[in-house]
Amino acid sequence: MEKRPVNILIIEDDPDDFIYISTKLKSSKTVDYNIYHSESISQTIEKQFQTVDLVLCDLNLNDYFGKDTIEIVSELYKNTPVIVVSGVKDESIVEFSSKSNIEDYLNKEELSSLNLDKKIVYVIDKFSAAKIKKLESEMTLIKLLTSETAHQLNNSACILSLLEAEFPDVDKKIISRIFGVSEKIKLHTSNLLAISEESEIFRQVISVNTLSEKFNIRLFREKEILDKNLDIDLEKFVNAINFFIDENEIKTGIMASLGDKLVIEFQGEKLEKIHNAEEENLFSLLVLRGIVNQHNGRISHEGEKLKVLLPFSKDEIGAKLAKKYNISRVLLVEDEEEIKEILTEILSNSGYTVFNASNGKEALEVLDRETVDIIISDVMMPKMSGIDLYHKIRSEKKIPFVFMSGYSGGRLLNDKNSFEEIYFLQKPFNPEAIIAQLKSISS
Repeated sequence: MEKRPVNILIIEDDPDDFIYISTKLKSSKTVDYNIYHSESISQTIEKQFQTVDLVLCDLNLNDYFGKDTIEIVSELYKNTPVIVVSGVKDESIVEFSSKSNIEDYLNKEELSSLNLDKKIVYVIDKFSAAKIKKLESEMTLIKLLTSETAHQLNNSACILSLLEAEFPDVDKKIISRIFGVSEKIKLHTSNLLAISEESEIFRQVISVNTLSEKFNIRLFREKEILDKNLDIDLEKFVNAINFFIDENEIKTGIMASLGDKLVIEFQGEKLEKIHNAEEENLFSLLVLRGIVNQHNGRISHEGEKLKVLLPFSKDEIGAKLAKKYNISRVLLVEDEEEIKEILTEILSNSGYTVFNASNGKEALEVLDRETVDIIISDVMMPKMSGIDLYHKIRSEKKIPFVFMSGYSGGRLLNDKNSFEEIYFLQKPFNPEAIIAQLKSISS
């Protein structure tokens, strides 16, 4: 692949020095340079040289001098590496340059013997690496904050969904409105968790053909892949695609296999506009990317093409049949007090004997005293998580587990071979859902 030219801005008021530096750069046999020239900071501001890869700036100019030059140029080019050049090497200026995020300080007398190409490439690469590291650090923090916010929202939505059991005589219109608010929170929570990539995906095994039928666009498919299977949350994945791009914005779609992965490529002229992402498109792209990452897939978006890769499933549709149990005694493990209280009342009113714990450690203490038929547990809890609780007791007791969560960092599915006889209840859920889940497990 042909390398693009390196764009260099030289801020230099001495014509001889500019000619010397630019000639040295143009004579390079390894790097192709586009050279821009400004004689002062004022001219730099006026001409707005923004799309450059590196700035070479003289320390003493006709409008700024010494430390003032360093301060203004570092402010103007916060996102671009800057090398200061000077005829005098002053250690105090060198130190000030370093503290002002100037990448390097060169003495003009050293330029004749210096491999300027190597220095420039090194500075650009070093700056890019530091920038990527900073972005990764910021994204990690954003994901943590987003994840925790979504987790709290999810619990609030769950409380709203369960309130029907608390007010059986309340007007159904009011209950309907409560559920409407809960569904909106659920949608926003799902999007936030997708961006944080911390959401648990409750997947099922489906055929590629089933996924294909969900898209209302023209799809060209390889016949041999239609009967292959995917391990996927069908509704969430399709909604993420539709959230990012409207079907009217797509001309065609292609489904093909690439080794052990399914490739879905959407094509459309309006994808070019989305690629140039305004803010409203950026959020939907982050959601889609998060959902695809949660499915251990990859996404790329270039020009008029959006490409999604999803791994094929090794499981067969409907291959695993759950064992039936006699259930009357339930251990409920939940750190959110309001959810725990409401669920305890719902289960008790339905005839179950309920034991409570606020985390995995408390649950183990209950199991030392009581015999239970099933454990219903949140996933993310302080002191001991639901997953750690499962592994702790599974080595000693074969008790069925219901994990209730919309959030677990993906550990349940990424290590699903380590789990058996587990069931899922997606938060938020209504009172009927948990009772139906227990009835489906019991004989």
